[in-house]
Amino acid sequence: MLTDSKGYIWLGTDKGLYRFNGRTFVTVPFDSTSSRAVSYLQEDTDGTIWCMNFYNQLFSFRKDTLRKFAIDQ
Repeated sequence: MLTDSKGYIWLGTDKGLYRFNGRTFVTVPFDSTSSRAVSYLQEDTDGTIWCMNFYNQLFSFRKDTLRKFAIDQ
């Protein structure tokens, strides 16, 4: 769970990521993933929300969607 700088509450569950705006929970869509379960919620200094799934895929919240972040190995 995370409360961001704008006051939203984010919940990472085994069914996906949800954002609470004080009235309703909104399901956050993924662009592509093999698992909807998310954890490790974090907000960076720019206000971007980051999370990981249990396959160690990293996602950032951009344009109302969780977008997979490619890690250059």
